Amino acid sequence: ARRGQGPRALGAGAAIASTTASEHGGPGRRPFDVEMMLAVARFLNGSASPQVLSLRAWAGRGLVRADYIDSGGAATPLAEFFEVTAAGVRRLAPYPNRGAGGGWSSGGGVAAAAARPARLDLLVAGLEWLRADVAPDEETHRRLLHPDAEIFGARGLEEVLALKRRLLTKTPAYAVPAVAVDEVNRVVTCEFECLLEGMEGRGTDFVFFDSDLR
Repeated sequence: ARRGQGPRALGAGAAIASTTASEHGGPGRRPFDVEMMLAVARFLNGSASPQVLSLRAWAGRGLVRADYIDSGGAATPLAEFFEVTAAGVRRLAPYPNRGAGGGWSSGGGVAAAAARPARLDLLVAGLEWLRADVAPDEETHRRLLHPDAEIFGARGLEEVLALKRRLLTKTPAYAVPAVAVDEVNRVVTCEFECLLEGMEGRGTDFVFFDSDLR
């Protein structure tokens, strides 16, 4: 992953039930917004759904909204809500074009797009990267960092990891309520609020990937 940045960038990137207790800060901790969106992205990855355009989480309510790309001019908004709990992901009030069996029954190009399994590998990688910033996770950073990544003057894998160790001193380090994905340009964009002492603020972050999702 390589980065662009808004006013204050995050510093570089299964359902809930399948993640480890350490990833969620121990039993009883409510999942972070980015963890909820990651769970939904994994839930939808490879499923019969239109391609996801963006996700937004309401951590206090345990809800995530998925907005889909409209490839066929549907009359109603392409969006669905999901409930995310420790037990996993549950689809709520299916989108009107989704039939009782979960298939997409109408909507022209929407149904055609949904007939092809959604590939959300880029979105999943971006959310994994962002989650590793929210709850510092050097192993994930190391796996996803591009060898030529450059952040705040640090260049290359080891320098960037050292920078993250210095900066990411609390959990959660950021709130990330929404993400969007651009498959053509291989970039995941997020809104964020920095919670680190002395660096508080809000902004937009851009996480760029190559064809190997690094």
